[in-house]
Amino acid sequence: MPWLRRIFANNLLDEIRKFRTQARDVDRELSIHQTMEQSASRVNEWLVASQSSPSNQAMRRERELRLAKAMSCLPAAQREAIELHHLKGLPLEEIGKRLNRNKGVVAALIYRGTMRLRELLSSSSESH
Repeated sequence: MPWLRRIFANNLLDEIRKFRTQARDVDRELSIHQTMEQSASRVNEWLVASQSSPSNQAMRRERELRLAKAMSCLPAAQREAIELHHLKGLPLEEIGKRLNRNKGVVAALIYRGTMRLRELLSSSSESH
């Protein structure tokens, strides 16, 4: 665990150096401690997941494959909004900037995409 934290700290320092060379955008800034905590929590999740039994790992991989297949059925804007929000943890405002849409539209994309994913995943689990 300390080794992984050190890797994240080094990566974070590299990103800070890159950030300092660019024009600063106060809205994008996070404290180093906040970023480290986010990284550490993701490492903890990964470690817990990697220490599970082989059958749990196989079931998780199967769920991930079903999710990936269902995600590929979504319209591009919904898929991208969901990935940015749920997988990368970006706030709606940042997603809106990236997609060139306002916060309300982004929230609607995520909501509709999530509802569609639930439909697709429940129909795929019923067919098994």
